[in-house]
Amino acid sequence: MEHLCRKIGPRPAGGRAIQDARRFLTGELTAMGAADVHEEEVTVRLWHPGNPMLGLLQPDVRTFESVQCLFSAPGDLTAPLVNVAGGSHDDFDRLWPRATLAAALLEGHTIAGGKFVPLQMRIRLAAERGAAAVVLRGTDPTGRPVVRGQRPDG
Repeated sequence: MEHLCRKIGPRPAGGRAIQDARRFLTGELTAMGAADVHEEEVTVRLWHPGNPMLGLLQPDVRTFESVQCLFSAPGDLTAPLVNVAGGSHDDFDRLWPRATLAAALLEGHTIAGGKFVPLQMRIRLAAERGAAAVVLRGTDPTGRPVVRGQRPDG
């Protein structure tokens, strides 16, 4: 796990890292004496990294370093940014209809009210409530703020 997570790192489909992980795991299993180590061909959706940019147009024009979520739909969007906090049903109820057709600003990984709600469920809820996009706010392992953008239909 140390080698996969720290040396090879994230492994988006079709990328070099996934090929490195495949070779590493095949070698490890063979070295452990596995009798039938083989590969099977599968079809996958490929993710193509881009150069994402998140810009604030009002009240002050600013840009933010951002990371596009894997498998999110690309595109340009100009919409109000509405802070929906943790993105719970109550949060969306409180902000409806203001969050409709807006970019929903969600806290990345939070536990609200003692209950963990998986991020994909909160993104799906944003889509169901009419959000045009989701912007995730969180921190990376070093504690730096991170912003990730994703269209709910992506």
